[in-house]
Amino acid sequence: MNQSLRQSARTSVITYRTLYFAALIGISMLSGILLFVIPPILVFGSVFGIFLCLFILASPFFGLLIYFATFVVQPGALFPALSVLHVERIFGILVLLSMLLNMKFKKGQLNFVHNPINYVLLAFLVVMGLSVFTSFWPIQSIETIIEFAKILIFYFLISNLLTDQKKLKIFIWEYILLTGWVAISSLEGYFTGKIVFAQGIERAQGITGADPNTLAISLCLTIPFLYFALLAEKSKFLKVLNIAVLLASLATIVLTGSRGAFLGLLSIVFLIWTRAKRKFALLVVSLLALVIIWIVMPEQYKGRYRTILTATSGEVDESSQGRLNAWKAGMRMFFDRPILGVGAGAFGTAHAMGYSPEGRSWLKAHSTYVQLLAELGILGTIIFVILIYNIIRQNIKVEKKILSQIKARDWNYYLSMAMLTSLGCLFIIGIFGHSLYRFNWYFIAALTVVLTNLSRKMAGQDEKQVSPQVS
Repeated sequence: MNQSLRQSARTSVITYRTLYFAALIGISMLSGILLFVIPPILVFGSVFGIFLCLFILASPFFGLLIYFATFVVQPGALFPALSVLHVERIFGILVLLSMLLNMKFKKGQLNFVHNPINYVLLAFLVVMGLSVFTSFWPIQSIETIIEFAKILIFYFLISNLLTDQKKLKIFIWEYILLTGWVAISSLEGYFTGKIVFAQGIERAQGITGADPNTLAISLCLTIPFLYFALLAEKSKFLKVLNIAVLLASLATIVLTGSRGAFLGLLSIVFLIWTRAKRKFALLVVSLLALVIIWIVMPEQYKGRYRTILTATSGEVDESSQGRLNAWKAGMRMFFDRPILGVGAGAFGTAHAMGYSPEGRSWLKAHSTYVQLLAELGILGTIIFVILIYNIIRQNIKVEKKILSQIKARDWNYYLSMAMLTSLGCLFIIGIFGHSLYRFNWYFIAALTVVLTNLSRKMAGQDEKQVSPQVS
């Protein structure tokens, strides 16, 4: 009897709680020891990352939010010591694994959201793969495909994890807040001397190293979401927060000196005006805002933006001439290899190896349309056009369905308007910038799939019976 009491006492000591505290003590002791041989930021980052990984495995939606944050913030760029951990890559794999495990054990099967956009993007990836065989630099094309595959995983996670209205709103607000962080941190960097001097002006850059044009375009493409969230949200606090992010974004865009982003802003104002209920009032407010921005804008940036007008009158500066040369070279690439192009991501290499008029110049395409034709040829262009067609058509159908059901513009309707406006801005920016593999195209595609799926649910259709046809 005494032996059984001793055995039960020993077994009662080994509980989940004691194991938890023992593991906590062990991790703490190990961390303390590692601090003597490894940089502290790396130790703290590893420990924090372990706990985040556990949360991600428990909740794939939480993991998506974490993954999105690391995608934008780029902790490896902020803290170089963390770059060896490849945080974004680890979190992306964990979220994907978490989603698959939760589907399997909670739903009993891997039940993915069906949509024609899925198959179009898969076909686009296949064409990119085939372009390796005609590429000027196959290794570079393979690297581009790998990077694009990461974007497709992000697309896949968004379209399958944002399964209800609450999750969609949380995700969009995270997007807005992350945009605010990018804008404010870039402004702080600008005023503390972290700038780039190019084209004769001081230009703001991203705190994680994003060049002025990339930073400006990223912020510009978020403006439609900020504006329509301002209309859709009823909370005064959220409206004020939205206005703060909007003002910070506009200020940062101006200080980048990006002419493409400036034209993108004008296109956004025009597209918003075409769909506004009170067109005259919006026109007056927009013109007044543009006048105020121009008045408070430092002179060096006014000179930069004036070159947009001089270019249209025939006066071409060095930067604009470089774009014209790139476009001409890109069209020669297309006519030389019209089916699959010179290879995904290989425009600069092709230009240096056979299309540069004077010496070796690794000039980029400086146009999405030229980039698409030159790098992926006719096949890639056709599939990309089909992708855009599906995005526009599905959003228009969602908007019509919302108006027919509730006779008013709701939150989802405004989100659809934001996506179509951002897409229109991409078309304008694409004239002057090579943005074919920019994540915004595929981010909008993923949100389109989410809205289409939610629209079907609102109509009372069961998700398992959804037909893979454009709705």
